[in-house]
Amino acid sequence: MAARKLPEDEKFLVAFSFSGEQRDLVRSIAEAVEKKLGPSTVFLDEWYEYYIAGNDGDLKLQNIYSESHRVLRRLQFLREWSHEQEQQVFPRST
Repeated sequence: MAARKLPEDEKFLVAFSFSGEQRDLVRSIAEAVEKKLGPSTVFLDEWYEYYIAGNDGDLKLQNIYSESHRVLRRLQFLREWSHEQEQQVFPRST
């Protein structure tokens, strides 16, 4: 799938989180949502590999998924992550 242009403010309206075996299903849903909402509004990891690659990729993912001002809606699909992995990507707000 072709890379997408990063939003100027680095904010996405929707970010998809899913287990690897759900990739094809989630990609088709993400494409449909993007078609409705417009370009650079939906985060799917494979579309932004160039952005999340590198030493600080984990921090970028944390920002995308956890900061409320970065994601208006987070959709999760059948994740089978450990509690530790989940806390790293989706830390609890206090």
